[in-house]
Amino acid sequence: MIVILSGVSGVGKTTIAKLLEDLEFTRSISYTSRAKRNEEEHGIDYIFTTREDFEEKITQEFFLEHTKQFDNFYGTAFEQIESSLNEGKKIIMCLSKEGFKAAYARWPERVLGIYLLPPDESTLQERLFARNSDDMCIRMQVIREKISKENLEKDHEGYHHKITPGTIEETLSAVLELIENFKKTN
Repeated sequence: MIVILSGVSGVGKTTIAKLLEDLEFTRSISYTSRAKRNEEEHGIDYIFTTREDFEEKITQEFFLEHTKQFDNFYGTAFEQIESSLNEGKKIIMCLSKEGFKAAYARWPERVLGIYLLPPDESTLQERLFARNSDDMCIRMQVIREKISKENLEKDHEGYHHKITPGTIEETLSAVLELIENFKKTN
């Protein structure tokens, strides 16, 4: 089983993924070319690499999926997912819509896609400012555009479920319920 969480920056994907990891899920660790934030650890939060190394891996078809956001690359190593599935592990991933589509195309019977809708712009802004990253203005501009009603409807097309996060506990409970229902039908 692969559970994929998607949504705009600051919506809570990583928080929910880390909580699911505590519940016997294996969290996919993405590669990225962006700089490490103070609280992040290499190999735990991301596998940090150079832009040149990332681009080389793209040419080698190393990634199941990859995307460029805010001038940085992000990608999921195909071998990491395949190995975890072969070991019978349940996987949690935070991916873009393109990443979800790639994983779903590869393993349609194993993928559960959940799109986390943003609660409201002010909550997202608070969360992103708390990150204290240099690209905050760019992120907020992109997020304002993404959370317009028209764009949100396009962004979550194709997902199995949509959730508007409440508290962390409420969101986790909703995600766990969707996972249980998915297990019953697959």
